[in-house]
Amino acid sequence: RPTCIDAPRAWTVAHAGEILGRPRAISHSGNVKRVFRAKIGDHGVVLKASSANHTQDRSGGNLFLELAYLESLRGLPGVPELFGAWVDGCHV
Repeated sequence: RPTCIDAPRAWTVAHAGEILGRPRAISHSGNVKRVFRAKIGDHGVVLKASSANHTQDRSGGNLFLELAYLESLRGLPGVPELFGAWVDGCHV
């Protein structure tokens, strides 16, 4: 089991219950991730989920690396604001 670390302080969303309403799919499910439109508070957001069918990314490692990369670029022009992440079963 991976070691748990604290989320970055800027992340305010830590579980799916903070998403308002039902997320709407905005892309077809791919091999690695699914993409949805959702709301967190007054903010329209893009929600990404690891695909349950992806056999080479069982723990959501691809999404985790994408989050880490975007977090490292936080505040730069053109970089979307990250509100948070959570693990759902074995997926990010």
